[in-house]
Amino acid sequence: MKRDDLTENVKKPINQIGLTLIELMISMTLGLFILAGVLQMYVTSSQNSRTNDGVLRIQENIRYAMSRLEEDISQAGNLGCFSTIYDQRESGTSSSEVSKSLNSFTLNILSDQIAENDWNQAISATNGLTNAPDALTLRYLSSLGQIPIADINKHKYRFTVKINNPIYASNLSRLKPFDTVVAASCSGAMVFMVTNDPVEDGYIAFKPGIPSKYGQKNELLSVDDSFFEKIVGREGEPPGAIYTYPSGSYTYSIGRAASAKGSCSNDNPQNCALMLNGRELVEGVQDFQVEFGRQFGDSAHRQLQFVVADAGSLKDDRFGWGAVDRIQVTMTFNSIDPIPTNQGSRLITRTVTKVFALANQLIGPE
Repeated sequence: MKRDDLTENVKKPINQIGLTLIELMISMTLGLFILAGVLQMYVTSSQNSRTNDGVLRIQENIRYAMSRLEEDISQAGNLGCFSTIYDQRESGTSSSEVSKSLNSFTLNILSDQIAENDWNQAISATNGLTNAPDALTLRYLSSLGQIPIADINKHKYRFTVKINNPIYASNLSRLKPFDTVVAASCSGAMVFMVTNDPVEDGYIAFKPGIPSKYGQKNELLSVDDSFFEKIVGREGEPPGAIYTYPSGSYTYSIGRAASAKGSCSNDNPQNCALMLNGRELVEGVQDFQVEFGRQFGDSAHRQLQFVVADAGSLKDDRFGWGAVDRIQVTMTFNSIDPIPTNQGSRLITRTVTKVFALANQLIGPE
């Protein structure tokens, strides 16, 4: 063999198969670093997504709760064209005397005249104990639920109504026995319980002494014929009407959410919800605080005052319903589901305060 041929054979590279141990360890280390980065990005993205979902849920709940409250508060005290203060044409009482006495000219013939059936006040509230939520009740009549009165038979305790309009017929079709409704004209109003099936009979009865399954009944009327004439509507005035849903009494409070697995409490705020007449309206609301506001003093030195919303505030001659011109509501919302953070999982909370103007308040004393 020639020398050149031997040298050529020696220099020829030898093919290698597989990786060395060092190369394998380096590859695994780099792969772990990349995987850790991907996992960190996933965890961060997931956490941010849950945080955003919680914030968006809170914002949506705030918008809905506030809009519903604004709708009801703005209508509180509306009794159609009837004023709860007094009828100037037939009352010998001066407006100042009426304002001081805070009397209501609404006739309520229900045997149970507390809570949602207390139509002597357009608004009322219950002040919760220390660190406990309040409750707010608003009462009003809505023109969307009216059925014009054609006549009244006081001996048979029934109203005949006009249902020639499809809207009025639709309102009548929603009425059921033992519903609470209000009959009102420009001169007076009467709160009573329906004692028949209006859809079947075509009229609305208010017979006394017939109890509902809850024991409520209409009391025997002790008014003269002139009162019924006012309810039907006097000449030159719009006719009286029976007011059904959405007219009524609306109570906002805090209670246990329908989906909750435990009690609603300070320790378990995720189980709480804003309730409307005992039914869940918005979940994730853990606190509800109410204050009544008024302005007092002369025109040059007006001062704004907020007081605790309770029955005592409204019954005070110096601070009755007629003096209230705004309601301040403070609510605390939460994300319902815990959100993971660097400090562990926790609920996102947000407290919002809003002042609502009252459009139908009476003129109270300074």
